Amino acid sequence: MNKKEMITNAAIRLFAQNSFGATRTADIAKEAAVAEGTIFRHFDTKRNLLTHIIDQTLERYYSIISAAISQSGGAEQAVANIIRSHVT
Repeated sequence: MNKKEMITNAAIRLFAQNSFGATRTADIAKEAAVAEGTIFRHFDTKRNLLTHIIDQTLERYYSIISAAISQSGGAEQAVANIIRSHVT
């Protein structure tokens, strides 16, 4: 796993545990085992880090939904595929 991924994963855990506002970049750096400056090399601000996480999440959901739709024979099947992808 590269440093950017380590930072991202640490931020996800800490944002979920403590909230975005209560999480300091120093906390993220410690959790990711990187220097705090490394965070700012990859993300200009903590908000940009959050935006990156949201973008990644939306891209994953889009991929899941696109696959579900392309593998379906109609709207009902597409919805069933999307639901199935979230529970499996």
